[in-house]
Amino acid sequence: MHVDPLRYDAGDFNLFRFVGNGPVGDVDPSGLSPDAWHKYKRGVERREAIVATDGSIKTQINEMAFPCQKAKDKVYSAVMELVKIARQRWSGMTGFFGDCEKWQQAYLLKMENVIARLRKEGIVGCAFEVDAVSWTNDFTGGLAGHAAIRLQFMNGKNFYLDDGNKGGLDQVFVDDELPNWRYSPDAPAKALFILDYGISAKCKKAKTCLDHLCD
Repeated sequence: MHVDPLRYDAGDFNLFRFVGNGPVGDVDPSGLSPDAWHKYKRGVERREAIVATDGSIKTQINEMAFPCQKAKDKVYSAVMELVKIARQRWSGMTGFFGDCEKWQQAYLLKMENVIARLRKEGIVGCAFEVDAVSWTNDFTGGLAGHAAIRLQFMNGKNFYLDDGNKGGLDQVFVDDELPNWRYSPDAPAKALFILDYGISAKCKKAKTCLDHLCD
């Protein structure tokens, strides 16, 4: 059971009469709002979802056929740079009435410099590609749908980043979560991989372009 963090400064001699008079299971760390515990619980749930998803991304990258663990670590760090940008606060609406295409374009613009740097480093365009994808809802004649940013790996694995409408609290979803029964992608099935010839030139015979990530 929790007591009001403001104690008697809250103007109530009953220290347990806060969070909607439900101190047994609910919390309000600030003690300032009867609804604060809802935000607190959502924040905890979001952090837990992010930790679980980021761990899953790391596991899946470690299972990919990269030439060394150092390369896997670099690719994971690159992916997380983009994921963290996608998770930055969005001032627009989300959900059914949100504008996911505006989110997509705004956050691709935010990622532009990072993507350019990762491309020069031979990660984007070599390990994975970044593009914009969208789906239309066949049942609504194209009036509803979704848009996301896709990270597509050369082995065909995809991670999608969005405003949270499909990705949820962690804002990431994968192919298995695509609603294939009602949506059809209007973007190409495969992203175009453009290898950096400057990076490729560093690779010795019988080595792949990704081997430079082991240096």
